[in-house]
Amino acid sequence: MWSMNSMSDSNRSDEQTVLGVEIGGTKLQVGYGTVSGKLWRLWRCHARPHGGARAILGDVYGLLGQALRHAAEHDWPKPGAIGIGFGGPVDAVRGATLISHQVDGWKDYPLVQDFSQRFDLPVRLENDASTAALAEATLGGGKGFKRVFYVTVGSGIGGGWVLNGGLDPGQGIGMAEIGHLACQDEQGRWVRLEDVASGWGIQAHARRQLEREPEAGATLLQAAGGDPSKITTEEIARCAARGDDFSLRMLGYGAEYLGWGLANMITLLAPDRVVIGGGVALAGESYWRMLQESVERHVFHLFRGRYELVPSELGENVVVAGALLVAGARLP
Repeated sequence: MWSMNSMSDSNRSDEQTVLGVEIGGTKLQVGYGTVSGKLWRLWRCHARPHGGARAILGDVYGLLGQALRHAAEHDWPKPGAIGIGFGGPVDAVRGATLISHQVDGWKDYPLVQDFSQRFDLPVRLENDASTAALAEATLGGGKGFKRVFYVTVGSGIGGGWVLNGGLDPGQGIGMAEIGHLACQDEQGRWVRLEDVASGWGIQAHARRQLEREPEAGATLLQAAGGDPSKITTEEIARCAARGDDFSLRMLGYGAEYLGWGLANMITLLAPDRVVIGGGVALAGESYWRMLQESVERHVFHLFRGRYELVPSELGENVVVAGALLVAGARLP
């Protein structure tokens, strides 16, 4: 399904125009806008992960073609660069994707070279969480702060670290990978943070607990149509909002682990603001309260009261907005 969103003409400016691209596991987006992150128009479609990297690239190139044709028809300034936010690990120095855990064909793929040859424009590639972090630090929940950490909590967990307005690239192959922190689950097994605190982690825990506590989980199971395999974090959040104790405990499980991970990050980096995005961040007031309490329990005591946890402000366009900013960094 293809769609196009138009922004108001009042958002137009005389700034250099660029293209921002999001290559995600569920959706693909292309934005035409400016180096300051102002989005003029957005084109999007669903990703086709079963078709592999080749199918996804074909759809991305189709979206870019639409954007360039529309710009030419409306006499928009030609874009000066392309920024890409990719949903997986990347080597920003080589301009290559390293791997995708959901889609075949991305291992060591020279994405920057491919885009540059096809569109004859300078291209910069970053991980999608890093581009989102730059957008939130520049335009959203972290605007005006020098030390901003962004974390997205959805089917997985990713992070980005922005210092004095710029991304910290680490060694060029990743930075702020908070979802890959090692922790122990409720059975004492060593797992990654995203295995227990992501949306998938929360719903997997709920399904396991339902086997142990069928009576306590009856309300949630009924909401899922009696099928444990259909229990989702979204359904858990809805039941929790209606006061279901079992569902509240399931959210608390994820909030406790994420709070522990954020507390460790705060203890190491001392951010002014921590911006939290992704679907799980929308799980409701109870989740936010439990998350904040967990961070306070685990953080270095001298840092309590010296940071803020805030929700993302830019919504589903956050990666594209960041990709526009990333593209601007490729211009002289």
